Amino acid sequence: MMRLAPPAPLESGNPPGPPPREGMAWVPGRWVLRGPRYYWRRGRWVRPPAPGALWIPGYWDRRGPNYVWVPGYWHYPGR
Repeated sequence: MMRLAPPAPLESGNPPGPPPREGMAWVPGRWVLRGPRYYWRRGRWVRPPAPGALWIPGYWDRRGPNYVWVPGYWHYPGR
């Protein structure tokens, strides 16, 4: 938890171009809290755990005076 809000993202949530290989999914960059500071983790291409899985990005959520990270997850449409 952190009382200071994370900075604005350093990149858009959109991929920088087409995937390097067919079937890969873009996971956007995000701010990571380490001790008392935020550090930027760049977005990256990953192979989904199953065909058709979609990445739902995590986000920083304000809860009272603090900010907490709500992790992203894989969504399986049609399941």
